[in-house]
Order: sequence, then C-alpha cells, then structure tokens
Amino acid sequence: MPSFGDMLSRALCSVQLGYVLIVVAGLMFSTCVSAWRELAGRGRRQQLPGVAAAMVGAVLVAALGGYILQRARQSG
Repeated sequence: MPSFGDMLSRALCSVQLGYVLIVVAGLMFSTCVSAWRELAGRGRRQQLPGVAAAMVGAVLVAALGGYILQRARQSG
C-alpha cells in the first residue's frame, strides 16, 4: 500500500492539475486586464497597484501549473 506522501505527490504532479492551474491563471489575468482598463478609464489610479498584484499572482499560478506539468511528464 502506498504511503500518504506518495499519494499526495502523485496527486500534486498530475497533468490535469497543471492544465487546470494554467487555465485558471489565464482567466485571472484576463479579468485583471479588464479591471485595469476600467479603473484606468475612470481615473481611479489608487486601486491599480492591487490589480497589478493580482496580475503577478496570476503569472505565479501559471508558472506553478507549468512546473507541475513538467514534473508530471518527467515522472511518467
């Protein structure tokens, strides 16, 4: 019987999880771009740093998804 660590590692390094994270990151980023345009158009520039932070978060989620995909493909 596999250990809990092995099962967790297998679950976290699955191809499906990598793809889901990349898709979610894309949705996050496109939502942030829309919010950025709307806020900039209304002159509410004080809220733009929060939107920029969310964009950085979306890029990090996409990078994590890519890393998981790479690990899943290497492990077979």
